[in-house]
Amino acid sequence: MAKHALIKLGTLTDNGQRHDFGGDTPPDLTHKSPALKWVPVVIADDPAFDPATQRLQKAADVVTATELTQSREIFALSQPEIDALAEQEAHNSEGANTSNWITTLRAGNATNAQVQSALAWAIRRLDGPQ
Repeated sequence: MAKHALIKLGTLTDNGQRHDFGGDTPPDLTHKSPALKWVPVVIADDPAFDPATQRLQKAADVVTATELTQSREIFALSQPEIDALAEQEAHNSEGANTSNWITTLRAGNATNAQVQSALAWAIRRLDGPQ
């Protein structure tokens, strides 16, 4: 079901109201002063972007006499944001490694080399950064 936005026709500006009419036709408000109109809200596809160095942010809505289009635009991440993402990815990777080791060891089918590797990894984690 499409949402509709209420716009002012004379200035083609959004007044901020949204409504879902379901399958019903929106009421005609063009006789009001100022003239108003319910138009469909169109959500544009997101542009392709590199999540390691860029983020999406809401762009200004584009209002025409027949629709209101909402979209997002690409912004570059700051170096602190990139560093935080890299740190989070490393943390997530460590969590996945831990889970994999636990699953392998619990299954009882780990080779001696896998057990030794798991123990060495656990010891490194307990020792922390040198």
